[in-house]
Amino acid sequence: MENQTPEKVEVVEPVAAAPVAKAKKTRLSNRTKNRMMFGAAVVAVALLAYNGGYLQKAGTKAQEAIAAITPASFGFGSTAAKAEDKLAAARGAFAAGDVNAAIEGYRAYIAANPKSIPAHGELGNVLYTVGAVSEASQAYFEAASLAVEQNQIEVAEALLPAVIEGNPMLANALNDKLFDHQVRTNLSQREQADQKQAKQG
Repeated sequence: MENQTPEKVEVVEPVAAAPVAKAKKTRLSNRTKNRMMFGAAVVAVALLAYNGGYLQKAGTKAQEAIAAITPASFGFGSTAAKAEDKLAAARGAFAAGDVNAAIEGYRAYIAANPKSIPAHGELGNVLYTVGAVSEASQAYFEAASLAVEQNQIEVAEALLPAVIEGNPMLANALNDKLFDHQVRTNLSQREQADQKQAKQG
């Protein structure tokens, strides 16, 4: 009979990356649950307000208030008034619960006013509300990019998490824009300090 030795079986411990990935998934799940709960609460309040007629009244009052302060009311031409009417109509449609009309209204307004940060951001909010996260992310990215161009860095930084959620590639591009802006700002400040020091010296 041959001498057979039992084979040794090595026990392999799981690598540390597995729990980290699981923790990240849990964190994302918690974030999603929190947003869903918040979204459900917002929808419940909106439905309650809509059924009570509050949103329709508020939408009408908002349209009247915006109409009262449009550039046309100050004698500045009807083109701006038409654009502001589109924005007021989009806001009113959203307040009345007509999401499709709101999206069309915001897009029409943005076509006439492509540099409007609030319009891009509000379009993003409407798209996010209906679950079009990728499209919402694009709208938020546009708003944030305009904010960087217009030196409203706080606005761009506030929109970054929403862009990250919907499109990480756009978030990287936005991070690059923010970084470039910071570098330009630092260089400009350094040059101004050097010029000031040269004048004093």
